[in-house]
Amino acid sequence: MAESVSSSIENSAAMPPQWRNEKFSIYGQWIIPTISGQCCPPTAAFAIQKISNNKAVMFGGVVPRDDGRSDISVNTVYTCQLESDTTIHWESVKGPVVPASVQWPVERHYHAITSIISDSPTLVMIGGEDKHDQLVNDSWLLNTSEYQWSKVCV
Repeated sequence: MAESVSSSIENSAAMPPQWRNEKFSIYGQWIIPTISGQCCPPTAAFAIQKISNNKAVMFGGVVPRDDGRSDISVNTVYTCQLESDTTIHWESVKGPVVPASVQWPVERHYHAITSIISDSPTLVMIGGEDKHDQLVNDSWLLNTSEYQWSKVCV
């Protein structure tokens, strides 16, 4: 949902299901933050990793198809940055269409990502399931300064 949502303190159990991916906790209280930028669509089975005190990188997952009948795996990268105690800025780093000359992981969900270098974070991603729900047997590094992927040869 790309539109802004007014911030308010809410009980998470009372939240409508369509807002569940926009709840955010600061100091143990759930709020609906104001969203700026290009927010990701409703997404499940994604991986997200903190890369600084106020910024994280999200990759992949499953999103609803346009026809609403099922979900599809994606290979999109988003960043989310906490701009204040009540505002999160989202940015799409690259969409699902990537030029053939650029290395980019296949669509996946249920994968893992972690940071391996803290100065200029490099993320490592392993495994998951592809768009056919088959296990993915590869590893990738993401340079978060330039948002470039490199496949790890094993």
